Amino acid sequence: MQLKLELNTGLCLLQDSGRWGYRRLGVSSSGPMDRSSYRWANWLLGNPENAAVLEITLGKTQFKVTQPGWLVITGADLSASLNGNPLTLWQAFEVKAGDLLLFSKPRNGLRAYLATAGGWSAQNRLGSVATSMREKLGGLNGVGGAVEIGDCLTSNFSEPELTRVMPAWLIPDFNAASSFAVIPGFQYESFALHEREKLFNQSFELSKDCDRMGYRLMGVAIHSSNASLISEPVVRGAIQLPPDGQPIVLMADCQTLGGYPKLGTVFSLDLDRLSQRMPGQSLSFRKIAMAEAQKRYEAFESKF
Repeated sequence: MQLKLELNTGLCLLQDSGRWGYRRLGVSSSGPMDRSSYRWANWLLGNPENAAVLEITLGKTQFKVTQPGWLVITGADLSASLNGNPLTLWQAFEVKAGDLLLFSKPRNGLRAYLATAGGWSAQNRLGSVATSMREKLGGLNGVGGAVEIGDCLTSNFSEPELTRVMPAWLIPDFNAASSFAVIPGFQYESFALHEREKLFNQSFELSKDCDRMGYRLMGVAIHSSNASLISEPVVRGAIQLPPDGQPIVLMADCQTLGGYPKLGTVFSLDLDRLSQRMPGQSLSFRKIAMAEAQKRYEAFESKF
């Protein structure tokens, strides 16, 4: 299976499940922004859970098929078409040499995941092919670069182990208005009660100043009595409060240390949905207990 990138104005990054075990050395875990869509993409083709997929942000991307094979697209609806015919997402489809695969503009969500039978081939760096552009790790050539025009994506497999179809009721609607669950952190009590309530009693707007490291939100400012802390380990999903009081949600490529106070952490499955929000869209938060979060995650895992 082989695809050649012919047109691209978005961002195309190879990602597997992430680079784990190196955060103590200051290396980000990286991996897909929407881990749920990434996992479903591999499940639909019967791939290993850690198989590399292509994360396509915003679309405006075209590939030419140079070797036949099987593909699947999950995540955002980026108006994908094959030879000019609209594609059905969340199910495997066969492609032949000479076919043109086009991702146009976003209609629902921000990031699509393009998987192939067996996963895309790439150089392994520190146990992963996940692309971290800031750290110059992973990707097609191992140096953290995005997939560019003229690059070829290859897989050693032409036939999938099996193909599946995603049940319609499991396909997410990323444009739907919903709140995102937050697990309070150990610094939660350092915020006055009226400051904590600001997180859960207002809507925020996603700023244009957001990327794979963090999402900046705009709303009524939230302040802590501990305006600055000694730098300490931080995790994906943590909600940091800088001095201006505008929350920053840490995302897939977040740093390993931070000195801002943290109200809590966005629940992992909701963080996947948050990664699909477009700048300018609104969002809100609700508090969730650890027991409820564990129950929801166990239910998600049971589907695999």
